[in-house]
Amino acid sequence: MTGILGHYKVLACQLKTKWLHPQIWSNYVWELTESNFKLHFYNVCPSAYVGSFVHSESGQLSIDTDAKTIIFIPSSGQFEGQSIVGIYQSDDSGQILQVVCAFPGQPIPTGFQALEGQVYEVWQRVESVGGSLKSDQN
Repeated sequence: MTGILGHYKVLACQLKTKWLHPQIWSNYVWELTESNFKLHFYNVCPSAYVGSFVHSESGQLSIDTDAKTIIFIPSSGQFEGQSIVGIYQSDDSGQILQVVCAFPGQPIPTGFQALEGQVYEVWQRVESVGGSLKSDQN
């Protein structure tokens, strides 16, 4: 389906124009499959940020590779059943992914920074939930 499926650790997170401290997001590992997402270690952070911007451990995922859009629909939490719509871009190596998402009711992002009502994360592809870096030899 798409070259962005796999596991990613978070390298940076900007929420509503403010960069967040690594203690908030440094344990998260995203797992993207053809139709679902799972946020590993979603509960290892301060309570206000549990579950990252999706506020959920898992949910549905939709990726449009032509439009470079991504939609998260959390299965629980504050945005349960609502679409969190974003844009993404990958670097040439496919190892770094930038994702900017708008919270429900907010305009879809147009650039790679978080405005009010948006979140911007930079992810690095990893081989597994344990976080070892993905090798091109695999």
